[in-house]
Amino acid sequence: MLKTIIVLIVLTLSLGASYARDVLEETSKKPEITIEKIKENIVLKDSLKWTESLRLKDFYLHPSYLELKENLTKYKEDLEKKYKDTPSVYSLSLEYGLTLIDTGEIEKAEIVFNKAVKDFTNNPAPKIYKAWVDACNGKYVLAKDIWLPTAKEKLEFGLFNGMWMPYQVDAILGLGLIKNNLPEKDKKEVEDVLNEIIQHFSNNPKLAVLPISSDLQSGKLEDAKGKLDELLVTNSENSVLITLLGITELLKEHNSEALNLFDKSKNIYPYSPSNNLMRARALFALKNKDSDSVVEEAIKLDPVWKIANLKKKKLLPFKSYTENVKIKEEIKELKTEDLLKDNKTN
Repeated sequence: MLKTIIVLIVLTLSLGASYARDVLEETSKKPEITIEKIKENIVLKDSLKWTESLRLKDFYLHPSYLELKENLTKYKEDLEKKYKDTPSVYSLSLEYGLTLIDTGEIEKAEIVFNKAVKDFTNNPAPKIYKAWVDACNGKYVLAKDIWLPTAKEKLEFGLFNGMWMPYQVDAILGLGLIKNNLPEKDKKEVEDVLNEIIQHFSNNPKLAVLPISSDLQSGKLEDAKGKLDELLVTNSENSVLITLLGITELLKEHNSEALNLFDKSKNIYPYSPSNNLMRARALFALKNKDSDSVVEEAIKLDPVWKIANLKKKKLLPFKSYTENVKIKEEIKELKTEDLLKDNKTN
């Protein structure tokens, strides 16, 4: 036991108080713990992690967005004129509504899809995108109640039976994006369904972002980068994939490379709050004062992002988005006597 305590004191001086206490507690419960196992835990604790998640407004929904993006404003204006003349044409209302979502005009999109749901009762697509609008407004349970049955139906029918419609993919993507905002019971049900579906679609650029995000949140940077590199070969203009690759580089402290990627993503899709936030972080890391105004831009793109309004200054520094152990700061708070006392108590 004395030998174990000596080893742990050494670990403490190199890793810090919080982790050392975790190891002590675990060792007292499991005397058979090995040095190799402790080293494995050290590597895990020392991983850099992304502490947020992607948001609904990070995605464009119009299937022809990439072809339209240079002329999107003019295209939307033309759609608006046509919609005013013939608001009950299904294809027109769907296209106009999706374009409004893509340009961040959620209030207008809500009006369009409210009408479309009433006009086209037998078509599921307007309901799916009305739910997307609800989720953008923070009405997550309402959105879940529409999207989850769609996902379950796809599972029951067979994931590889029949065609996948865009609205079905977007429903499942939406579930993945809102699940952490749901009550615990709903979250568990959604996760179970998603786990059955997502594992089969690692090559789908929309659905693949969910496990990649999970990798970044777990500190598995190389796993995330490998998946992103492969997907970007055939999806080089996918703004969300580019943002995620930028996050990977930022977590590696490759700040200039990360900023280049965030700039590229912004040029493709300028309405993404997550990309704007990460771009602000890269600017902050590079000591560029524009980071403050870019954070403000990110907040305006998604007003329901409450944490941004409450803690926007804390969103910029490197320490706020990494769980990397900071040795010098931890050692100042550490007292070896406390460590030994904790060990005796346990």
